[in-house]
Amino acid sequence: QLSLARNEMMSGRLLVLVTAAAAVASSKAAGPDGGGRNGRGHRRRLANDNFPPTRDASTFAPSLNLTDVPLFVLFSFNGAITPQAYDLYRPLSTYRSPRDGCPIKATWYTNVAQSSTGAPMTQCDIVSGLRAAGHEIATHTYGLTSDPTEEDIIGAVDWLNETCGVPREELRGFRTPELGFTQDTFDSLSKLGLLYDSSIADRELRSNGGRTHLWPYTMDNGIVQDCLQSAGMCDSSATNPGLWEIPLWRTYDEDDVPKIPVDWWGDGGWNVRETLQRNFERKHNVTAGGNRAPLAVNVKISWLATNLWNFNEWVTRTMDEHDDVFFITNYELIEWMRDPIPSSEYR
Repeated sequence: QLSLARNEMMSGRLLVLVTAAAAVASSKAAGPDGGGRNGRGHRRRLANDNFPPTRDASTFAPSLNLTDVPLFVLFSFNGAITPQAYDLYRPLSTYRSPRDGCPIKATWYTNVAQSSTGAPMTQCDIVSGLRAAGHEIATHTYGLTSDPTEEDIIGAVDWLNETCGVPREELRGFRTPELGFTQDTFDSLSKLGLLYDSSIADRELRSNGGRTHLWPYTMDNGIVQDCLQSAGMCDSSATNPGLWEIPLWRTYDEDDVPKIPVDWWGDGGWNVRETLQRNFERKHNVTAGGNRAPLAVNVKISWLATNLWNFNEWVTRTMDEHDDVFFITNYELIEWMRDPIPSSEYR
């Protein structure tokens, strides 16, 4: 069981502070990558990044049987990285997989302030501690700007790099606040050299109740999702070659109704463990039609205030019962898709 005692939270803050200085010093000492980047210093795509949309894992992993494909759990937070946010997350940081001793990793979509002119809220010591623990720091605009401009997007990248010492090559991912976007959003991501977006939710017309969700893909042939939001722009004309989209997969409740993909049980009316298990089994059970597309838990950090215990119970049981399930970052998912290996070899 995870303890929520205040003394553990404080010890966690001390651990972050101890690791922060070394992490910042290391990232600054490494300096910028001088080769092959655009004017902003970004370069994260590979020349062969061309992954057509698919609901079949064998399309990009032809050498693997579907039962050998790992089931990845993508845990992500949206919001500023503050002491209060870390204190909510802190109990989860003590968990270690019984299989390999690895911690739960998450992707933190980070805004700096609450508005484009607001004072910074995100704290660099915590950012550095999370990086040192293997988490991914991604961006969420500087000041929570929906339908962001290029400057809104690069503002967060510049601040995290220049103030917190996060190398630009580590700032790969983006999610729009309130999931608001236009074609200009993706054009800006491409221009700035970011690797991936994770802002587009499906209407779930072809996912077979969550069993055959769309795998991540690159936008060489446009946006193929039947978008839940920004209707009318998700089609083959919205091309951005090499830009990855990690879809916001929706989740099914006890009545088999798909819910919005961010804070999808935020009303507190669902049993978290049962909801997670239901959706997990649909993806994991290959004989019942599951395609092993990742299970995503996309929430605001405040979600943990009321759901931490149930979430931990599900994590503990799942990791005890399955040796082919891994909590990884969104970037690690793309890395695996570039070079897929069976779950027995993935560590």
